[in-house]
Amino acid sequence: MSDTENQVIADLAEQTADPVEIVTGRAGDRAVDLYAFMRRAEQQLELVDLAQYAPTPDRKKGQVTLTDAASFSTYINRHADATTTTLWGDVSRARIIAVFDDHSTGTEAGWGQHRALLGLQLTEDWAHWTARDGQMMAQAAFAAHLEDGAAAVVSPDAATLLEVAQSFHAKNNVAFRSAARLDSGEVQFLYEENVTAKAGQKGELAVPASFELGLAPFEGGEAQRIVARFRYRLSEGRITLGYKLTRPDQVLRAAFDEITANIAKAVALPVLAGSPR
Repeated sequence: MSDTENQVIADLAEQTADPVEIVTGRAGDRAVDLYAFMRRAEQQLELVDLAQYAPTPDRKKGQVTLTDAASFSTYINRHADATTTTLWGDVSRARIIAVFDDHSTGTEAGWGQHRALLGLQLTEDWAHWTARDGQMMAQAAFAAHLEDGAAAVVSPDAATLLEVAQSFHAKNNVAFRSAARLDSGEVQFLYEENVTAKAGQKGELAVPASFELGLAPFEGGEAQRIVARFRYRLSEGRITLGYKLTRPDQVLRAAFDEITANIAKAVALPVLAGSPR
């Protein structure tokens, strides 16, 4: 018994009836040194496990949170045991959990109290473009949204999309009359000037029917190609604009699967779909 444990028993003896040793020894890998004592003042029976005063804990427990796949893999390789470590991937929560003391591959039960969590972080570009997916916006709001996200545009180039945004900024005081799809695939809008000096003057504005983005859903992941289809609504000379991403759920899933596959390879353990107990 250590000096610290002896001191704990001595301190208890000063304020209680004599402590009674209930059990001492080992339970599996765990050191057991359990005492019962009665506090004189409160007449309450209490138990003290001296394991909490040992120089080191009797087993590993607790949960750490990692912010990138490489650190997560490093931590797993440091603590994993092929017979008791399990990995769990949950794409809906964008997380992967490692349980180092899970039930073994045999019949032995595990505590499930030593864990590591990888919480995947969405990139700013992914958050920007998915936040307004399917929403219709006024001209100025749509133009600002295109400008703020132009860095992720792959095709047509960002300069072309910025030109479209600037055009909608410039045509904020016109009445849109009609729209037609051109052979080139662009959508052409016909408008009339509302400004007094130019009232009645007509013009045309063409925009691409769709554009392509290069987005990495998760920090540290590879960029994935995703098509955004241009949308518009005309009503009494006013226009609202938006876009619809093509199956962003599949792009997100593919990115998650790629990360889990890389982790599984790095740690030589499979990633199970779901959540641990």
